[in-house]
Amino acid sequence: MRLLCHHYVREDTQRLYGFLSSVERDIFRQLINISNIGPKTAIGILSGITPGDLVACVNKGDSSRLRKVPGVGDKTAQRLIVELKGKLASVSAPADAEDGGAAAGPPKIRKTGHRPTRPCCLSDIPKSRSRQRFRAWKA
Repeated sequence: MRLLCHHYVREDTQRLYGFLSSVERDIFRQLINISNIGPKTAIGILSGITPGDLVACVNKGDSSRLRKVPGVGDKTAQRLIVELKGKLASVSAPADAEDGGAAAGPPKIRKTGHRPTRPCCLSDIPKSRSRQRFRAWKA
């Protein structure tokens, strides 16, 4: 399995976001470039709608489907459609060939209907005891 990351750096924080496909990572990068859409909202969007459905909604101008995603209201849905209208065509190509099938997931996950490509923030993973011990030793 291959994990693709996006390193998000701001003045007060640094976070790593992990994705199983380059399509999700590219869409995430497009989303965080939109004003008033941060990483948390972008992860929420990608967790609530598949990349293919997002591209279809943007191309059709279907704001009602986007509003069903938690954290996305009417104004945000309209802004997503306007801002992403021509930009998602370059990232909408299937990623199975280039990612070695990572986007499809193992057969057991596909049979149960669970979505295997759930993006996550790697910085939210609790620190291990070894890292805590190292910091105590270093201090």
